[in-house]
Amino acid sequence: MCAVDTSEAGLGDLDVSVTQSGVGVPVKRNQVSLDMARYSFTAKVPKQHVIHVSFNGENIPGQSLCLSAAEVCKTGVF
Repeated sequence: MCAVDTSEAGLGDLDVSVTQSGVGVPVKRNQVSLDMARYSFTAKVPKQHVIHVSFNGENIPGQSLCLSAAEVCKTGVF
């Protein structure tokens, strides 16, 4: 699970997506407050997963994470 604080982002659309070998993985979004959301996904295979974060359709530099399923389960992403 990762938490995203958008309190300083201004108005816009935030998107968090996850892929594994180029295939989309379902992501659940839980809106905690007006400016905080938690995202989670379940890795089905022990392979590398890429988490992409974009705002208003534009990728945010430095915000894509590349993790193996084992790393996600072991350390978590917050």
